[in-house]
Amino acid sequence: MKNDHRVIKTETVIIQAGGLLSVSLGLLAIMGWILNQPLLASFESGKVPMALSTAALFVFNGFTIFFFNRFSAKPYIHKFGISAGSISTAAALLFLYLSASGIRPDIEHLGMEMNNAAAEIIVGHMSPVTAFCFVLVGLSFLTLVSSVQWEKGTVVGFLLALGVIVLSFVFFMSYLFGTPLLYEKNFIPPALPTTLAFLFLGAALTFDAGTNVWANERVSEVLSIRGSYILVLILVILVTSIITAGYSYYKNYENQYRLKIGHELTAIAELKVHEIMQWRKERLGDAGIFYKNINFSSRARQYFEKPHSVELQTKL
Repeated sequence: MKNDHRVIKTETVIIQAGGLLSVSLGLLAIMGWILNQPLLASFESGKVPMALSTAALFVFNGFTIFFFNRFSAKPYIHKFGISAGSISTAAALLFLYLSASGIRPDIEHLGMEMNNAAAEIIVGHMSPVTAFCFVLVGLSFLTLVSSVQWEKGTVVGFLLALGVIVLSFVFFMSYLFGTPLLYEKNFIPPALPTTLAFLFLGAALTFDAGTNVWANERVSEVLSIRGSYILVLILVILVTSIITAGYSYYKNYENQYRLKIGHELTAIAELKVHEIMQWRKERLGDAGIFYKNINFSSRARQYFEKPHSVELQTKL
């Protein structure tokens, strides 16, 4: 019993810590926007910062998970969880629609500007990838809250939280290896602090769902041999998707890099050609000054007739 109590207490600490860590990253990004310090919201110079709307949703979701887990025994906490999860999911769906449609209202960052941020990248608006992950977080939390009435809710919530972890881990690794994904001119990539915050939120939801799955005998029946095959199939699909996406990104990056180097070499060659043409034009101009110049030719003739004459040398 003591060991069981210790395990449950450890998992509770992990869940609450995950929520508070995501809140901390969100508050740090908000401070970065207020103080106009991009590094507080990006962690790396030249990289896209966490959007202000993204930071606000992390604070909201992190506190929701923390309070729901901490006060789970309270009678009002279920209604609180349903309300907070519904608000978070609705906001995420709205941002997903706006981001996917290319609609970027200034109210999203409250008119604040962030100087010296990522060049050629749209700053201050939520990435569609970020909005999609927030949808997964909201749905995962709602299914966990609804697991009292819906026994399979914990399994669905677990899988949705696992999806958040997989997506955020892929983007985090791309930052770690120095080749961040989706850094294109007309696309908003998720920031490095965003990927970390999603890892914390995903871990908190995964531990919360996992605790309920293993503790509930009826839910455990869902994880039968058939259910295990489904989970393995999902895992294979996720791994295959990650490998395929990574290979596609690598080939795309390689082609873009070759194209960029080709443009640079072409620009250098054109510059050199222009310099050579300009040099030739200047030399021809110099020659044009002496060509068929009667004054110069007469003085040169006189000098060649009397090469030792100091006066003719001076005039020439």
